[in-house]
Amino acid sequence: MAFKSAFRIIIKRFGLAWTVALFILILALIIGALSLMFILPVLSAFNDAGITRQIGASFMGILNGSGNIGAEIQSIWTQIQSVFSDNRRLTLSTVILFFIVMFIYKFLLGFYELPLYQSLEGEMSSNLKVKFSHAFIAKLGISSRFILVKLIYTTLYDALFFLGLYYLLGLFFVAGGAYFAPIVILIYFVLFQALRYTLIAFWGTEVVLNRAPIFQSFAFSARKASKNFVSVFFSFCAAWLIIIALNVFIGIFTFGVGLMATIPVSVLFIAILNMTHFYTKTGRRYYADGRIITPKRVK
Repeated sequence: MAFKSAFRIIIKRFGLAWTVALFILILALIIGALSLMFILPVLSAFNDAGITRQIGASFMGILNGSGNIGAEIQSIWTQIQSVFSDNRRLTLSTVILFFIVMFIYKFLLGFYELPLYQSLEGEMSSNLKVKFSHAFIAKLGISSRFILVKLIYTTLYDALFFLGLYYLLGLFFVAGGAYFAPIVILIYFVLFQALRYTLIAFWGTEVVLNRAPIFQSFAFSARKASKNFVSVFFSFCAAWLIIIALNVFIGIFTFGVGLMATIPVSVLFIAILNMTHFYTKTGRRYYADGRIITPKRVK
């Protein structure tokens, strides 16, 4: 029910995707400008070591069918390690600046979430439209606190994810790994993302809809997720498979331009799915495309 309702709602509130797109564009410009602080020195070091030329030659070789993907990746990775091991100052400055920029990125990115729930809540509870801009201003204070607390969760979870990804990348270096490693990594990504969003599916929604304290809302989300784990988890698995397929297909056939639309739509869909799960699992009636949806436990 929650998954099907999410599709109905996103069709009716598709205009919110353009608001999300504008938010992401502004954020991308800010982060892009800040990232130049560590990207330019690294690119200069790579260019001096001949890595950029090797990447270009390897790419062309792969396209022509004359390159060995695993060997090419291993050779490039070895050279990259050599650049950073030989230049400690570059390594230290890159790591420090990277984490600073990532913190700023994650902090600013989080400001869309609670206002988006507030805007959707007006639609789903009362069939009324609430402007995102109004909700954004109204939620600035609680959003700041929510983001800082949520960063603890996302940082720990991301660390575990990248640790696992690091070991999975080793599959590219085994015989035939270049053919099955992408599939294994895709499955790993989908399962990890689905679990990540399952555990916090009710967190932000509880903060907005019930005005509950942040830590109390996290505990509520964990309890709700554990009681409804199978349905919520598999709905996020399906959602991420659709999101990946949509973004890859549109990205390839529009040479990346279409991602300006599909990424905001993906963000909006996950937010709506969180909302429909909240209403469904807490037994609240809600509007979906003008229809009143009554969860089973309310009947």
